[in-house]
Amino acid sequence: MSTRKPFRTWIDEQLAADPELAKKVDSGLRQIRAKRQLQELREARRLSQADVGTLTGVSQPAVAKTESEDIANIKLGTLVKFVSAMGGKLKVQIQIDRDISNASIHHKVRAKTLQNPKAQLLPLRH
Repeated sequence: MSTRKPFRTWIDEQLAADPELAKKVDSGLRQIRAKRQLQELREARRLSQADVGTLTGVSQPAVAKTESEDIANIKLGTLVKFVSAMGGKLKVQIQIDRDISNASIHHKVRAKTLQNPKAQLLPLRH
């Protein structure tokens, strides 16, 4: 008799053991959801890709590419144009990644400044 774990249990254990993997999986799932939401909006409005192209002033292949492209590579303006044309609303949310320390961000700033001495740093406002 096999004592293998269910696949879902194994995946959950892998994600719990590797926070970096968990972040990548979470990011990938968000990408998939966002692309699917764009397609679902079009389908809910009973629009073809050609119809969306007409509404947004782009070709049907451009609409297909937008729906299949990595959502992170789509310009925000393009996304707003598509969603608005189909009568949807776009919500953008900025969250602080608590796993990244302020010190590591400031270290990156210093490193970039050293790479480009002409960069002019302005004081941070609180």
